[in-house]
Amino acid sequence: MGVGEVEGAGEEAEWMPAEEKKPVPYGWFVVIILLIGGLAGMSAMLILRTESSDVKVAREAADERIEENEEEEAEAVALVESIEETLSHYLAAESLAELAPLVRDHERVKPLMVDWYSRHAMEPRKFEGLGVFQPLDLEGRLFWLVSCMIEGGDSETILVEQTEDGQVFVDWETQVCYQPMEWNDFVKKRPEGESIDFRVYAQWDWAGFYSHEFSDEEKWSVYRLWTLGSEEYLFGYAPKGSELDKELIHLIRTNRGRPVALHLGLRIPEGSTSPRGVLIEKVISGRWATVSPLTEQ
Repeated sequence: MGVGEVEGAGEEAEWMPAEEKKPVPYGWFVVIILLIGGLAGMSAMLILRTESSDVKVAREAADERIEENEEEEAEAVALVESIEETLSHYLAAESLAELAPLVRDHERVKPLMVDWYSRHAMEPRKFEGLGVFQPLDLEGRLFWLVSCMIEGGDSETILVEQTEDGQVFVDWETQVCYQPMEWNDFVKKRPEGESIDFRVYAQWDWAGFYSHEFSDEEKWSVYRLWTLGSEEYLFGYAPKGSELDKELIHLIRTNRGRPVALHLGLRIPEGSTSPRGVLIEKVISGRWATVSPLTEQ
């Protein structure tokens, strides 16, 4: 369904910051839950063998803990089944009507989906199972970064949100790497004046490319920008020493100097003569996922 493949998706997503990439294999997620229950059972047996006068109280406490672990195990299994079912339907969807209810924040996102699928074909695929299963706390919301095995031997990392009532929804914007216009068109046509939001990779431009209206090295910091599935690049400029510049520097340093996936507002100034220069106007998000503000599901 027009999905942008992420290199190394079976291990980690390149559109997540480095400090958030600590994946747990899906199998271990289930095994850990089962071990908790097993250890509780062993503790109960040891308690029953004691000769303490408080053995009855201890037995009751052990029974209560075993019951709690059984409930936690059931919740974990139910969560995995819910994610599997959602991803199975999501990847197999053949229409917007089938897809939209499975997407997080779908009231806000639906117009973006209409725009995207006017430019990209849906490509239904068959879900075969889960690999990496990693919890993420993003701005106080619970997400799961999961690796999907897809028929044909492919795999893809997908971000899903678990709501407070236990429902799960796919973060469609990161899954397709939504852009309001094609990056290649933006690079070549250079529409002036209007700020446009793009999901890009950003890195310091080590060569320090300063030219045309951005030639003053004392005034500008320069970053190299590109995006998924394109060889086209731009030089993004931010006022040196500004809060925006400091935020960009912090995000790149936090990612250990490697290219960082950002959601940025970009604008080409009116009358610009720089063939690849663009103003970075704002950081919308320090990752491709837009967590807030959100509408109710």
